[in-house]
Amino acid sequence: AGGQSVVLVVRSLALGREVDFSGQLQTACGLVAVLTVVTFGRAWVQGVDAVTTLAIGCSMSAIVFISVIIGTLLPLSLFKLGIDPAHSSAAIQVLMDI
Repeated sequence: AGGQSVVLVVRSLALGREVDFSGQLQTACGLVAVLTVVTFGRAWVQGVDAVTTLAIGCSMSAIVFISVIIGTLLPLSLFKLGIDPAHSSAAIQVLMDI
């Protein structure tokens, strides 16, 4: 999710458009909704207990939201500092791997 956010923000900056942060968060909410259903469905099929399923769902939701927020703010920050925001593409991949 963070990589896609970086691409959309860098593209908006390159075209001189305003960055739509609320749109990015709406996309994250939609992605979390779909992934939550898939997570609970897969856990149910595999017989995973409810506490573990809840922990996995919460972790997945946090990762998606954090990656979208960082993926949106990192290129904006680099742009404000006068650094090419396209550099944030590699940085977001490394940050989310950590």
